[in-house]
Amino acid sequence: AAVRPCAPPRAVRAGPRASASSEAPSFGAALAQAWQQDPKALRELLGRDAVVDTPIWSCADAADYLEKLGEAAVFFGGSDGEMGRAGETAPAQLTVLSEEQLPSGETRVEWVLGVEWPSLWRARVNLLGESLVRFDSAGERVREVTETWHQSPQQAFAEQVLPRRRDLMSLYNSPTAEHVPQKVERVGRGYEVRRLPPMLAVQAETVETGETLYEEQAPLAPAFAFTGEVKRTEWYSTVSPALLERAFTTISLPGGMEQPAQRRRWILPLPTRFGMDPAVLAPADSGLEKNPGTRAAGVQQASVQFVRRPAQRLAVGTVKGYPSNEAVLETVSRVTEAARRDGLRVVTQGGRPVFIHLCYDVKNGYNRKGQLSMAVWLAQPAWLQDNEVGLVLEDDSDYYT
Repeated sequence: AAVRPCAPPRAVRAGPRASASSEAPSFGAALAQAWQQDPKALRELLGRDAVVDTPIWSCADAADYLEKLGEAAVFFGGSDGEMGRAGETAPAQLTVLSEEQLPSGETRVEWVLGVEWPSLWRARVNLLGESLVRFDSAGERVREVTETWHQSPQQAFAEQVLPRRRDLMSLYNSPTAEHVPQKVERVGRGYEVRRLPPMLAVQAETVETGETLYEEQAPLAPAFAFTGEVKRTEWYSTVSPALLERAFTTISLPGGMEQPAQRRRWILPLPTRFGMDPAVLAPADSGLEKNPGTRAAGVQQASVQFVRRPAQRLAVGTVKGYPSNEAVLETVSRVTEAARRDGLRVVTQGGRPVFIHLCYDVKNGYNRKGQLSMAVWLAQPAWLQDNEVGLVLEDDSDYYT
């Protein structure tokens, strides 16, 4: 599978503990193994009197924490041996996004945990978490862990476990969608600053010219991005929202001339069950090989690949009514003005903001091989449409250089 290398943001590059054994697993790796019902490494890493605080547990020692964690791992364990059969439950999957040593000597671990809540509608719950780990003076045993989530337990239950309108409306033909976790960092006037975590995604990209620049911009991915199929006996995984990045660019013409163009990137996050390693997945670009004639009029370039996207900070505002091209661009203009008024710097190309359209009425589905296989776009009246735009903020612009 083609993978575009992309450096993680500067703030989350990992640094190993100097005093720890190079053969010992990191706290993040040990925690991931514990969620796979293998707590050996975590048990060896925790000091006997280690204090662990999480949004749902307050544990006075390692034994108490390991017992509670073990019970949760079993509760959400599921069986992945026959993944794809309708009766199967996807196992819990904790993926470490970054691990770094702070100047204070503490270790900060960022991770995302995906579990399936046992329910008729098979709700998927994704938690973007952070563990602040303090070691003993020798740097070998953990003495304290403070864990935080991007949502409170009450918010996670209300927004991820309970049935949502879009899922109830499409439950007959598609499973409940897991959401892309977004941490709200601050609230401005008419917008929010949110952080998208690092993620593995299928990224389909086109560069368009001519009249295509002024046409309506659907959030659905192009046909060549769909490389798999779903069997009637197979359960598949869906993700929402759909992410469509738009940016101004130019293409070179003979004689040193340039032509205005628009780059569109459909960012299709993979379900958390597939982790962050594209090497174990089927190629993402076979759709272009099988369908060389699928390029629409006005499209000059097209590509699709797996991408490890870095974390991004977005200034996010709501699109009112239908997500027409006019409504989307009006929202971009409004949020840009408000963000700049508050001192935020917006990434621009060709003097125009780079932004992402987040469509919550779309969910993209993947089969058991991790291939993009289907998409559902719910028809809703204007007052029920659920769309946002997120302006990419400049301090996370490494991806565009």
